[in-house]
Amino acid sequence: MAEFTIGPDFDGSRVDRFLRKMFPALPLSLLYKELRRGQVRVNGQKAKENDRLRAGDRVAVPYEPKEKKASPQSENFSFPYPLVYEDDEMVVVDKPGGVVVHKGSGHQAGLIELFRSSFSLPQASPVHRLDKGTSGLLIIGKTRAAVRKLTALLREGRIEKRYVALVRGSVPGGTCLLSDRIARGETGSFINPEKGKEALGEMRLLKNGAGLSLVEITLKTGRTHQIRLQLASRGWPIIGDGRYGVKRKGTLFLCATYLALPSRGLQWFKEVPSGFIELLEKGI
Repeated sequence: MAEFTIGPDFDGSRVDRFLRKMFPALPLSLLYKELRRGQVRVNGQKAKENDRLRAGDRVAVPYEPKEKKASPQSENFSFPYPLVYEDDEMVVVDKPGGVVVHKGSGHQAGLIELFRSSFSLPQASPVHRLDKGTSGLLIIGKTRAAVRKLTALLREGRIEKRYVALVRGSVPGGTCLLSDRIARGETGSFINPEKGKEALGEMRLLKNGAGLSLVEITLKTGRTHQIRLQLASRGWPIIGDGRYGVKRKGTLFLCATYLALPSRGLQWFKEVPSGFIELLEKGI
């Protein structure tokens, strides 16, 4: 059993994110299982994954943290992915599809581990999620303080995110509201009107093609697999999505193409990948 007293660096952090930082070698599935079983306690009370920690809280975990072994090669990494933007607090990375953000599940290193090693920024963390198959723009905070500040903006709806997806079927023109309640299970996310969390977004048709449609999604919330699940449940599954959509060898046709921080006057665009347009016109 390991016990921690929360300091100012983790004030406001979610319990699951704190555990992921303290036990990076443990599978995420195991950490979430222990949370569901009530094995993680904050001030003697059973903790939930989305509970917020405060400075001075006492956290008890049924594991002992292992000391990290120094890797003489760690400083020799050359970060292989484009940096779209950088300032003192953050960077925006253009992540390719097929690249995991965090190590685990058979991956020795993810994008964030490479970033930390390449730039000697051990506290750097992503501010939002991008699934392994999803390509596009990802914000990384350089320090814990920066990550807390940016995630607060995200929770308050002050970071704008848009995605482009290629889906099967003919999507009607105009804008469609995506509103569901989404819960998480052992094998993925699912719609649960009674117990799920609110998931909001808007979908807009960009172009129809050969039995396919290119759509843009503006997210209002950030639930796990939200876009993939919401489109599939409406009969417009994403091409290349083996879990909810149309299984197909190769990439997931979902790309984060727009990010903005209006309060800072910042916005970033990414071109729709050429492969999306080629498949739209050719069909599958």
